[in-house]
Amino acid sequence: MSKQTKTIRRRDALKVLGCGTCAIAAVSSGCTFSELYSDFEGEAVDVDLGRARYQDLQTVGEMVALDVGPVKLNLIRTDEATLVAIERICPHLGEDMAPIGSSPTARGMYMNGQLWCTAHGSYFDLEGMVVGGPTNSPIQVFPVRFTPEPSGGFATVYVGVAPPVDNAEGES
Repeated sequence: MSKQTKTIRRRDALKVLGCGTCAIAAVSSGCTFSELYSDFEGEAVDVDLGRARYQDLQTVGEMVALDVGPVKLNLIRTDEATLVAIERICPHLGEDMAPIGSSPTARGMYMNGQLWCTAHGSYFDLEGMVVGGPTNSPIQVFPVRFTPEPSGGFATVYVGVAPPVDNAEGES
């Protein structure tokens, strides 16, 4: 019986250590969005589910990756009227939880109402709280305004900025 060994390159080990250290430092220090992304002022992004890039979101249970400036998130269609925007970098070791198959490094899966990091088994509810796995750190959820339509619908995702306040009650 031969013994197999796997050699880890120094560069890869340092990369993993660096990502893990950054994630731990960010979460344990209680950093705010503006502290984590100090050079990014935030952005409201419009999403048209009728466009080819987002067509998968016309189906309940589907997920699409979206980058907004330096922020990496997933959009998940949870039911006919709801679209969730949730951070997609796993705080355990920095794996990308984009939908499996969407890129060579994608390790994410949406199943049973939870976002799973298939790299090491961490999983999160749709409020960003840890449900299980090796991580203890939650992930961020971003506000979304979604108007479903027969052709798919339209959404605005608010990353680092607050949604506008509805003034319908105070108007005359």
